[in-house]
Amino acid sequence: MKIIHLVTSLNVGGSERFVIDLSRAQIKSGKSVVIYSLGSNDDELISRGECNGLSISLLSKRNPLSLLWFVFSLIRCDIIHLHSPHALSAVYTILRIFAKRKIAYTRHGAGLFDSNSWKTLHHKAAKLFKALAFVSEEAKAVFERVNPNVKLRGKVIDNGVNIPENRRTKKTYQGGVISIGSVGRMVELKYQQHLIKAIARLEKGTLEKVHVNFFGDGEDRQKLEKLALELDLGNIITFHGVVTDRSHIYQSIDVLCVTSETEGLSLAIIEAMSFNIPTIATNVGGNPTLVKPGENGWLYEFGQVDALSDILQNIVISTDSIDEFGSQASAFIADNYSIDNSEKQYQHLYAD
Repeated sequence: MKIIHLVTSLNVGGSERFVIDLSRAQIKSGKSVVIYSLGSNDDELISRGECNGLSISLLSKRNPLSLLWFVFSLIRCDIIHLHSPHALSAVYTILRIFAKRKIAYTRHGAGLFDSNSWKTLHHKAAKLFKALAFVSEEAKAVFERVNPNVKLRGKVIDNGVNIPENRRTKKTYQGGVISIGSVGRMVELKYQQHLIKAIARLEKGTLEKVHVNFFGDGEDRQKLEKLALELDLGNIITFHGVVTDRSHIYQSIDVLCVTSETEGLSLAIIEAMSFNIPTIATNVGGNPTLVKPGENGWLYEFGQVDALSDILQNIVISTDSIDEFGSQASAFIADNYSIDNSEKQYQHLYAD
């Protein structure tokens, strides 16, 4: 079986990392896989070597040769798998020529894409789809509400990760510093400023026992750095920028914090939990599917900064919950969210 995956870019993001891991799992199971990207050779996951061993091709409307090569690749493939609305928009006209090919479309987030142009595109393109997938029930519900004319019923397929051998080890804090991590793009819907504001509200004795590590970049980074300085948290918060080594990221933090307004099935949460790291997350999207309060993490309602601050305060007071929840988190991911399981689910989707 020959599979083409099409992504918007290969910058660091949950869906991009998932496509890379899924491609490796598919190759391992004997399939031929090519990833086409609408981005550039400078994208982080390419330039930092995360795509080593994979067949990567760039697709650009400004480069007729790349379009020609893409069309030639479609002739020889069995599955065309699109991973974003922007990817769909870029190749819809070409896909109409290959209507008899098996075309799969995965929506990795719960974004609305509710303008008339997007709704028209999805209505037309759905007639070409042989398979439609979502990473969470919320993402599926949003898509169906916005696109009631799309008759093809989609299937929810969980994201998965490679279960790491080198996991975070149990710690005894005893007055030491607890590392809170934020991992992901710094864009508006992530609302990382809520974490900074929650940290600022901690009691002085607690504040001395916390450090926050931000991994990622994006259009809101300067605003976040400015806010940290305004709240006199410059020595408590570190902005690392883009780091693609997942082992380095998750060996550097004790608790993950996800403050997003909306999420599909967060790959950052799945990755962190696989490394024995519990998560604090907003009670939105797929987050409660992963984070079970009192078992492997903590949930709070989006925007309630005081509630987030209270959780952080309690974690510092009672550090035993970090290791207890982390152990349960790791076992939960190993049982339910391995990349091999995701690969098998997509194989069934392709075959339907």
